[in-house]
Amino acid sequence: MHPVYHRDAEEGTWRGIAAIPDSDEFLVVDLEESGYFGSKILKCSSKRIDDCTVWLHYEQLKDNRNIVSPEFEYGGFKPYSITIFNDIVYVADESHDRTMAFSLSAQPLDLQLELAIGDYRMPYQLFVRPGTFAPLSRIESASEITVTAGETLSLPLDLRDSKNGEITSSFPEPSRFTTYATGEVDVGGVTVPVTFPQEVSTNENNEFFATASITSPRKFELHVKEGTSGIQNSFSNSPIIIIITHAATVPHNTVIESVNDGDNRIFTFTTYDEFLNPTNEEQKLRFYIGVDEESEHSTTNTVKIKRTRFFSGEETLFVTFEGVEIKRIDISLVGIDSSIFVSIVFVVVLIIAFLVRRAQVESKKRAKIYVEKEIAELEAELEKEKLLRQVKLRSGF
Repeated sequence: MHPVYHRDAEEGTWRGIAAIPDSDEFLVVDLEESGYFGSKILKCSSKRIDDCTVWLHYEQLKDNRNIVSPEFEYGGFKPYSITIFNDIVYVADESHDRTMAFSLSAQPLDLQLELAIGDYRMPYQLFVRPGTFAPLSRIESASEITVTAGETLSLPLDLRDSKNGEITSSFPEPSRFTTYATGEVDVGGVTVPVTFPQEVSTNENNEFFATASITSPRKFELHVKEGTSGIQNSFSNSPIIIIITHAATVPHNTVIESVNDGDNRIFTFTTYDEFLNPTNEEQKLRFYIGVDEESEHSTTNTVKIKRTRFFSGEETLFVTFEGVEIKRIDISLVGIDSSIFVSIVFVVVLIIAFLVRRAQVESKKRAKIYVEKEIAELEAELEKEKLLRQVKLRSGF
């Protein structure tokens, strides 16, 4: 129970009285900072305005700062004005330059009313503007969605007025709305924050859409706000988280780099989509050398080719992606020059032929000498036998 607070309204520290619907009670800002509570909001009866209870004070906000704002641990609480609408109490806090939302029982509501401090400095900025009332309007989408890079995202907008009624006439111009995506991208290896402007469009049926298209695979926040200048009010569920994934791999965007490593040549492959985002689909690459179409998978993003052969020359490395040829790379092979090798072989053959011929000639010479010697020996034998017969004939044998 909040303590009963006796206060004389004539002292001039009350401000921003707001009647509680269907009751004889009202809420009022009390700027008096003396005592335990400091600046606070009181709940009083119109029948006895000198007896009130403390409806909201600084310590309550500290206890609920995870809902209200982490900053409420510091800086105190200085309510400035108060408004009640649709059983929601809107309190402007001058200490933190923002407006908060509470139930009629002073429970903080997890209702995002702003993108940044200063969007809603006073509750009257929420209500005096006619037409679309952003804090009750919604982006018709899940809190987090995933789309492909370059895909056009079209999210319907549920436009509401300040009484939470659907807007069915006097439709606003799309130019009254601002939508943009915030996130981070890599620039030269450095992560930098970026903001990509998007747009709100409408069709012939007066249906409004937040249209976005982002080409960088990252997580982004899509914000939708209403207001052309000065105060811009965020939609109740803004921002929406958008996860961007890379688009389909464009085979001919594949980048191939190579470096010589001893007897090998190492090729590094990187696949990209149409927006030159890496797609990491190198495992779908195949390669083969020359006419050998027995393809070999690139299981990683590197391929090692042996560049030393017996004969020097060139071979062609063919690279395909899902059956489509995307690259032909000429590879210089290190080895013996084939023309020099042929010349050496020719000289060696000539030398061998000469030696064989010479051996044949020498062999013939030796054979001739042997035959002549045999003939001479045979003739000598025959001559010897002839003489022996003559001797026998003369001697009467």
